[in-house]
This record gives sequence, C-alpha cells and structure tokens, in this order.
Amino acid sequence: MADNCENTIRAGRISGNPLNGLCERVCIEVPVVYDGCISRDRSLSFQLVLSDITPGMIYPYTFLNAVSSGDATLENTIVSSVDNNRIRIQGDVVIPMTVTFTDATGRIGTGRSSIALHKDIILRIPERSLVPYRISVTANAVSQIGNFINETTVNILCCVICIIKTVVTSDIVVPAYGYSVYPSCTDGSEDLCAALFNLPLFPSFNT
Repeated sequence: MADNCENTIRAGRISGNPLNGLCERVCIEVPVVYDGCISRDRSLSFQLVLSDITPGMIYPYTFLNAVSSGDATLENTIVSSVDNNRIRIQGDVVIPMTVTFTDATGRIGTGRSSIALHKDIILRIPERSLVPYRISVTANAVSQIGNFINETTVNILCCVICIIKTVVTSDIVVPAYGYSVYPSCTDGSEDLCAALFNLPLFPSFNT
C-alpha cells in the first residue's frame, strides 16, 4: 500500500481500475449542497452608475463591454418556511461589474458598478442540526450592448446566469489515493545556455 501512495498522483481522469492505489480514508470539511437551482436571463436592462473610472478620460465614451468581476452576494434577504423542510428565499443577487469603454481619443478605460437581480425561489433545507445551513449564490453576467448617458452613467443589456444553493459545511469521509504529487514546473523563459551549447562547433562548409 505504501508503494501505491508514493506513485505520481495527479488530478484527472481515471484510467484502469479505480481501486488501484487507494490507500486511506480521509475526513474532509466540505460544503454539502442539499438543494439548488439555476436561472438564465437574457436581455436584462440595467442602468449603472460608475465609480473608480480610469483617470484622465475624455467624454464622450463608447461602450465596449461589461462583465462580472467579483463574487455575487445575496442581499435584502427574506427567508420564510414553506413545508416539508422547504424555504422561500426572497432577495437581491448583487453582482459586481466592470465596464470597459473608449474615450474621445480612443483610449481604453474602465469603471466599476454592480447590478441587482431580484429572486423569489423555493429550495429544500436539511433537518435541523448543530451546524446550520447557509444560502450560497454564484452568478456571472456579460454585456456587449450599452450606451453612455453621461460621464458616469451607462445603460446596458446583459445576460445573467445565477445559481442559488442551500449548503451545510460538513465533515465527510472519502477514499483517497494519498497526497497529490506535483511535477516540476516547466520554465517558460528561454534557456540561453542551451541555445549556445546546441550550436555546432564549426560552421558547415559552403558547397
């Protein structure tokens, strides 16, 4: 068994018998998802007021794109019990956004803002325990359509994907192959010595 644990072990697809190399049971602390749902929304309209705008930009601006640029949060949340270990979750999914644009001289700049997407959903929760459940949200947004109203305000149409889950941080036991073994890093810089040493001792004859 010790030999198996000393083999090169990396994350990836398993080839052959998955039982080969198993050497221990490991207790890990992980978020266990009890329930969740995903929403996909197209052509949502938002008006963003920008902050942290690149200094020295000259108005008017031309919109390039807007993308989510941080972790989404669930705010103004109201949680109410429904039945059979289910809850109703009402709240606003707030997504940080970075807007990219060009100014009157063609210089590229950015500004920051956020969008808020209201959600009203029902999810299952685990039975009551010492470790409480929590509500987790993951979201991503992108826009390639927008126009500036003034130097700090822009209207956009964007697409948003949002996943909301009920989660409990739990200790679970899983089979393991031992600690991961990492290969040496490949140096991306040019090896000048290797280039020199690979030169022929003498030039070839011209024929």
